[in-house]
Amino acid sequence: GLNPRGAKFFGAQWGLVNVGADRAWAAGFRGDPTVRVAILDSGIDVTHQEFGNGKIITSLSKSFFAEPLPPGAPAYLDVHGHGSHVAGIISTNGISFAGVAPDVKLFAVKVSGRAGFTTLGTLAQAIVYAASAGADIINMSFGSSGLSKDDLGTNHLKQVLWLAMNYAHSRGALLVASAGNL
Repeated sequence: GLNPRGAKFFGAQWGLVNVGADRAWAAGFRGDPTVRVAILDSGIDVTHQEFGNGKIITSLSKSFFAEPLPPGAPAYLDVHGHGSHVAGIISTNGISFAGVAPDVKLFAVKVSGRAGFTTLGTLAQAIVYAASAGADIINMSFGSSGLSKDDLGTNHLKQVLWLAMNYAHSRGALLVASAGNL
């Protein structure tokens, strides 16, 4: 594959150097091309140059969020930008930006749209789908607000989400969630 250090803006990606990604790449650790990472987010812009050449597994990509899209666009197209940004942190073609694991494959599991909001029920469905589709890693970058800790309905949704996460874990998926998003 391409040398991620050769990406046009690699010099500005100080975070990759801070975590030692460049040293890992030099030692041959670029991610395994058989590893499938499900991106639970606002979708992925599959037309972006960083995601061409089979980087995105379109046959596994799916949307759990309906919104108006350009004619002919796949339902999992990212029109918000966050999902594509997150996907690019994980894996790119290394043209403009480097991804930490440039050789892994990605698939989009769209759970939100332009406004960036989703529900716990949608997340549970998406986690179960991603695990059933064979995701090795399920990446989730979102936060929550407005949930009452004592509300019976919220507690039931949290239980459903917990069951979905346990199901994914039992299928061998590693669930990764961002910390600090509020």
